[in-house]
Amino acid sequence: QSFLRDARRSIVASRDLSEGQCIESSDITWMRPADGLYPGQEKLILNKTLAKPMERGEVLLPKNMSQDS
Repeated sequence: QSFLRDARRSIVASRDLSEGQCIESSDITWMRPADGLYPGQEKLILNKTLAKPMERGEVLLPKNMSQDS
């Protein structure tokens, strides 16, 4: 299981992102290890609004999005 986590990638911020920013495809990239959403799950965060600022490389999760987006 640890091997799979280390081999897979997660969706992360491609740059520093501001609170209230709408997530676009240019705002995301994929990094190892897989601590978050896998490639293919982008629709869970794309076109959603951030509820808090995120740093480059930080894992993007639905819980980081505002409830009204």
